[in-house]
Amino acid sequence: MLLHMARLTTAQTLTMLGLTHRNSLRNRNLHPTRINGRNYYDKDEVQRLADGYVIYTQPSPTASDPEYMARITNGFT
Repeated sequence: MLLHMARLTTAQTLTMLGLTHRNSLRNRNLHPTRINGRNYYDKDEVQRLADGYVIYTQPSPTASDPEYMARITNGFT
């Protein structure tokens, strides 16, 4: 368990990044720590993202991505 780490709740993280929906955090490559069933985010990691020093976004997968196609077609055949 993290004792003295500066951490933020999901709501605080969204506010700090100027986002409105928690699903917006999915492609940001933030690494939450789960404590008692709740996600907490490292304040320094969120601050770097908010300041624009790092861009943690990933492009959406396309039909030309073989891993993505295997994932979405698996079970549909």
